[in-house]
Order: sequence, then structure tokens, then C-alpha cells
Amino acid sequence: MKRDASTRRPGPRPVRQAWTLGRRVALETLISDLAASLVDLPADSADKRIHFAFEELLQFFHLDRVSLWEFSADRSEMVLLHSRQTGDAPSAPAKFDARHFHWTARKLLRGHPIFLRGAWNFPKAAHAVKRFLVDQGIRSWLALPLRRDGAVFGALVFVAIRREVRWDSRVIARLQTIADIFGSALARHRAEQALRQSEILKSSILGSLKSHVVVVDSHGVIIAFNRDSVEFCVVQPCPARLEIGMNYLQALGGDARQGDPAVRDMLHGIQSVLEGAPVFELEYPCHSGERPRWFLMTATPLTGPERGAVIVHRDITGRKHAESELRESEERFRRIADEVPVIMWMREPDSDAVYINKAGLEITGWRAQDFTLPRWLEAIHPDDLQKNFGAWAQSSDARQKYMLEYRYRHASGQYRWLLDCGVPRYLADGTFAGYVGVSIDIQDRKEAEQARQELAGRLLRAQEDERARIARELHDDIAQRLALLTIRLRQLEQEASESADGQRIGDLRRQAKQLSMDVSHLSHLLHSSYLENLGLAAAVENQCKETAELHHLEIDCKVRNLPRVLDHDVALSLFRVLQESLRNIIRHSHATKVQTELFADGATIHLRITDDGVGFDSAAPGNAEGLGLVSMKERLRLVGGSLAITSQPSRGTRVEARVPLAQHKRHVQRRADEDILEKAG
Repeated sequence: MKRDASTRRPGPRPVRQAWTLGRRVALETLISDLAASLVDLPADSADKRIHFAFEELLQFFHLDRVSLWEFSADRSEMVLLHSRQTGDAPSAPAKFDARHFHWTARKLLRGHPIFLRGAWNFPKAAHAVKRFLVDQGIRSWLALPLRRDGAVFGALVFVAIRREVRWDSRVIARLQTIADIFGSALARHRAEQALRQSEILKSSILGSLKSHVVVVDSHGVIIAFNRDSVEFCVVQPCPARLEIGMNYLQALGGDARQGDPAVRDMLHGIQSVLEGAPVFELEYPCHSGERPRWFLMTATPLTGPERGAVIVHRDITGRKHAESELRESEERFRRIADEVPVIMWMREPDSDAVYINKAGLEITGWRAQDFTLPRWLEAIHPDDLQKNFGAWAQSSDARQKYMLEYRYRHASGQYRWLLDCGVPRYLADGTFAGYVGVSIDIQDRKEAEQARQELAGRLLRAQEDERARIARELHDDIAQRLALLTIRLRQLEQEASESADGQRIGDLRRQAKQLSMDVSHLSHLLHSSYLENLGLAAAVENQCKETAELHHLEIDCKVRNLPRVLDHDVALSLFRVLQESLRNIIRHSHATKVQTELFADGATIHLRITDDGVGFDSAAPGNAEGLGLVSMKERLRLVGGSLAITSQPSRGTRVEARVPLAQHKRHVQRRADEDILEKAG
């Protein structure tokens, strides 16, 4: 089809270069010279040689610019590496967005050269390229892919601005040869740079190591080592004698023939690693120098198809001295421990063996060689093992101090209480060396505590019995007599209603009535009939109601989710805590609102009393525990419960009593057993 004249680009006519025989020979000579110049790019003159080659290309092909580009790792950009242009030609940009020029990037990455000239042979997909060439005033543009190991990594670009150049396919093929020369040269240069950097890094790493390191191939030939890491020639063979390419096994063999058994073992171990054995380690002494030194030689197989080994000689003299000092310290510890009348023990890390002193052997009745951690755990009472094992394991894993109380099986076959304390121990260099501890028989203390608890329980029960007796006396005797006195005074008041004595008798009657009410209230405080007959819930609600009415307080009482059956001692303890808490609120807090909650959450019975009073600082020195607080804690402790008090100045106080339901059930059974024994006795 004939082009319309309006689409033709004005300007000089295209130049078709005449490829005569002489010019073709000149091109081949240029290609040969470029290959020779770029076959080995020294690091210090690579840029200079590439620029010189670009000058030759500019002159030979009458071009305006030659540039070398590289794709980024993600292929999103083309980055300018080298460029050369004539004096009046514009410089190439520093980079291109390959995604914008996607048509060009796609063809280059597929390995196709791109030749564009004029303004009419652009496909539609190359619209962005066309605009760029027009803006730059470029008449001819040739991009040739650069390859490395068969993959395209960049492009060599020829640019003509002053005139349009036409190149046929044969010339482009020879120009591709030039691009391949540049690609190979650049790839070799990059590989050599990476190799030099790797060698520098390897030398830096080896040089920074305090240990003596030798790397050998599968035949024992040295391919790398650090000469300057050892101050004296104390390792075998001496580092000062080693060179790259020397056979390390032969050097060792020479030392082995002198009769050193450590060197013979070293030689056999390295040979076994080179033949496929796993890591080999050997500790050996060196007696050269002012003092003996110890080294740990480790031979580790190289991974990969090349095979070989990394041989490391590490100075462990400090560790050996620390181990020697530790052994001496342990021996002194054992001699002292055998004279102590309590159990002293020591356990190394990751070991079941336990050292124990004579007292421990006598108490357990075991032999020293039979004393292991699993057997000791078997001697602990099953209930105590289940309760304490988690805390012990957690402390051991965290290497923390622990202190436990448990029952163990004595040599007599009986279980006795033991207080066991373990402390982690460390070597001088900070290495964890296991645990050391002491165990004290506290059976007598436990029996004394139990006797004290039983005495406290009997005293509290005796106190409650006495309260009940006094309450009955007040209610059945004094309260009744006061009621009768009130009735007689009422009669006298009516008979003398008209006289002045009638008014005085009325005052006496009212006083007697108030006294009767006070006595009744006192009887109720001493012994609650609600608690006795209706249970804890009704007693708590009634106590809150009476206190609110008597002292003009706003008390919100909530009771929920209580068990149908509660042990009398548990109910009484919680009720006394409520009474004491309300009494303290009335005396000290100046509160106007009180919230009382009694509930069970499935595992625990809670009694919580909260007020909006003045509060106090529980940590202040003057706020010592009073008799009432001590009594509350003792009552709860006897039924397995606990008491917590939270308070801050001007922010009120919260008292919370907790009794585990499981403890409550055991207490119910124990009280039933005691009642049976009491009746049987």
C-alpha cells in the first residue's frame, strides 16, 4: 500500500550503509578487538575499557549514543550501567520503567532484538516507545538483549539522532554478537567481583575467629585457614607451617609419627569424617608455652557434593580450669555435707543421678548409687507430687530457686513432711551446672501446727458453745423476766395514770422494753437462731436487715447459687466474718452504703462486703491487725478458706472471704467422722 505523503517524516533521507567487503572485514576486526579487550575486565579499569569500546562503536557506525542497561531483580525497571554519546546528543536517562515500556521489555526478555526507525513502523503496543523516541528526536533505535547463562539480564542500545540508519538482518545478527560479547564480559566481571567479595568476607570471618580454623577438601588438602588466630604454636600441626594447597593429613601424620597419641586420634578422627562419619570431637592438652593449655578439636563434614571438612581448634583452658575448680569445690561440699544432720543434695543438668549426703542415705535407707531423681519422685506422697510437680518443673526449666513442702516415704515406711529448697548453680564462666539444695525434716513442726490448729478449733467451738449457752440464758431467762417486768410496769402505769407516778412508771416501762429488745439483739449476735434453723442465706439476709434498720445504713444484700447443704462450721465462719465486717464498718468507716454478696462460682464460696467509707492504708505501720481480723482469718483457715482485704484512703474497703467447695466437702466428711468417734467414745 502506498503511504500518504502526510505520514512521511520530514528530514534527511535514510542512510543505508554500504557493506562492502572492506567494511565487513573492518566489522569483523572490530568484533575481534572488542572480544579481546573485554575478555578479562580488571576491577580497576572495567569502566574505562567499556567506554573505550563505546567510542569505537560510535565512530564505526556513525551513531549518536550507545548505552548498556540492566533489568532490576523484579524486572520492573531498566537501570543504566554505562553510556557514551556524541557532544551534542542528549544523555540517556538513569532508568526506565519497564512496566510502562512493556512491549519493549517483553520482547527483550524473550531474547528478540528490536529495531525501530522513523515514525511509521511502530506497532500499536509500542505507543509509549514511539512517544519517547519522538520526544528525544531519535531517528533509529536498536536494542539487543544481553544474556547470561541463557537468560536475558539487560540490553545494548544503539541510538541515531542526526540521521536515520537502516540495518538489515545480517548486520543486526553481527551486532548481536557484539551485544553477546558485552553480556559475557559483564557477567564474568560480576562473577569475579562476587568471588572477590566472597573471598574477602571469608578471610574476614576466618581472621576474626579466636579459634584456629582449617578447611580441607575430600583429600585433606587445605583450601582455607586462619594463620593469625593463635598466639603461640601450640596446636597440632603448628599454624605457622601451614599453607594453602598443603595436605593437612600428611602434616598431622608427621607429628603422629613422633608418638603423640592425641595427634594419632586426631588424624583418625579427621579421616573418618572425610570418609562420611559425623562430627568428631577430641580434647587434647598442649604443654608448650609457660603453662599447659587445653584445646577442643572439632571436625565437621562439609555439606554439598565437594565434600571435605572444617577443622576447628578451640582453646578450652578456661573451661578446664573451671571444671577442675568445680570438682574441688564439689569434693569440699561433699565432705562438709556428710557432717550436716540434714539432707543435702546436688544434681547435674540433664542427669537423673543425684548426689546425697550421709544424712539423706540414712533417712531414706537407700544406697548412694540407687539415689536417682525418678526414684525420689516415686517416694513422694502421690497427693503432694500432683500438687507440687508443676511448680517444681516450671522452676527447674526456668533455672529458678524453689521451695516446696511435701511428704516423703521414710526408711521406716511412714510418710514424713519435708521442706525442700533448691538453688541453681553456675560455673565461673556462667555455664549452668545443675541444682544444689537442702531438705529438712519438718514432721515435728507440722504436727505442732496441726495440734495448734486443732486447739484453735476446739477453742473456737468452745467459744461458740459458750456463746450459745449465754444466748439461751439471755433469751430464755433474762429476756423473759424483762418481758414480765414490762407487763407489770404496764399494769402499774394504768393504775396510776391520773397521778404523777403514772408518768414515771411509764418511763420505766419504756426503758424496760428497750432493755428487753437490747438483750434480745445481744442474744441474736451471740447465737443466731436464723443460722441454726434456716441456714446461712437466711441468716445473712436477716443480719443485713437488722444492721441497716438499727444503724440507718443502706445495705444491698445479694445471695445466689449456694449449695443446698453447707457444713455448720463453714456457715458459722462465714457468718462471723459478716458480723465482724459490719461491726468494723459501723465503728470505723463512716459509710452510708454497703454491698454484701454471698455466692458460689462452681469451685469456691465467696462472701464479699464492700463499703463506701473512708478506707485506710493497709500498708501503713500503724494499721496492725486487730483481734477481730485475726479471729476472722483463723476461722477461715480452719475450714480451708482465706481472707483478702482491699482498701485505700477515701475509696472504701472490700473484705472477701473464700472457702473452696472441695475443702468444704472434706470438712463435712471430717466433722461427720469426728461426730461418729465422739459418740462411739
